[in-house]
Amino acid sequence: MYWVTALPSGGETGYNACLVIVDRYRKTQIFLQCYKDDTAMDTALLIWNRLISHTGLFKYIISDKDPKFTLALWTNLHKFLGTKLFFSMAENPQTDCLAERMLLSWGLLGEQEWPGTQESRTHLEVSKM
Repeated sequence: MYWVTALPSGGETGYNACLVIVDRYRKTQIFLQCYKDDTAMDTALLIWNRLISHTGLFKYIISDKDPKFTLALWTNLHKFLGTKLFFSMAENPQTDCLAERMLLSWGLLGEQEWPGTQESRTHLEVSKM
């Protein structure tokens, strides 16, 4: 995501900025008209109404905005989705570390390559049931 803000106000709406989103999966560019002083909530609503409702959620987002804005954007997007977004630090004693314990029991934590043969990977797929 990249904001172009040095645009003259145009038309009846008075948009003076453009949010540029490059969809690397579909190899397309999306240009969303907006205002230079839009908040994270405004941007989340814009992305929800004019993008996610048509294309679905993104797998990755790379943004030129600061982390506080990005956090507020994700928080607001999750409000629209009706989900709760919780944050924790890795290996925080206040979380249950369920994923880390599962990976430790499989011996996967910290390994670069996926261990085992194709057969063991197939059994891993079945084990999640």
